[in-house]
Amino acid sequence: IKKYIEISPSRSSKEKKYDLEVSKLSKEAESSPNGDSYEMFDDNYHTVMALSDGMGHTSKSKDISNYLIELVNYLFLISNKTSDAIESSNQILLAKTYEEVYATLDLCEFDLEKGKAFVYKAGSFPTYLIRNRTVKEISTKLPPIGIINNIRVEPEEIDIRHNDILVFLTDGFGENVKRTIEQYVQKANFLPLKNYAKFLFKKLNEGVLIEDDKTLVAIKINKS
Repeated sequence: IKKYIEISPSRSSKEKKYDLEVSKLSKEAESSPNGDSYEMFDDNYHTVMALSDGMGHTSKSKDISNYLIELVNYLFLISNKTSDAIESSNQILLAKTYEEVYATLDLCEFDLEKGKAFVYKAGSFPTYLIRNRTVKEISTKLPPIGIINNIRVEPEEIDIRHNDILVFLTDGFGENVKRTIEQYVQKANFLPLKNYAKFLFKKLNEGVLIEDDKTLVAIKINKS
């Protein structure tokens, strides 16, 4: 696939209206390797964040989630269509018939010129949009990538605003995530993003007995 990136369509440079600030934290389960993978890739005004949790608790979990993210990235560069890249990645994982290969996927495509964000989710933990003092949950009913044929992924479209924060999570944080974010939502308004992400990560882990990998990615939108 990589050789096709060299002939992928070039994109003209445009003026960005927004910039992104990112903070990521992870905690590995004691009994198994971390199966979470994360990457951001961009060209000028167009930025994509991908977060994946490989199913299972073996050393292959990380390989699967990392492979999925790289695959979506390569196919996106070729087609420039996010939904096509995700759906083609699903078919490729399904083609590995000799073993079960599947992973959750959070993919957020930012158009920093038009002020849009498109959140694609498959089998993943809910995402939270923090705007002022409100918290909106974005969830999915789709299974992880690599389980069913002909998956159709429709994005949640967001008109992004200055100071918006998107919080992406893998599972393992328990059942009271939205309540905790709402309880401490005022912290998002005055803490620097890095400090807020650390504070939230700590609070979400308090009293949680689930033995699983945990990754939090917080993305703040700022005017250019």
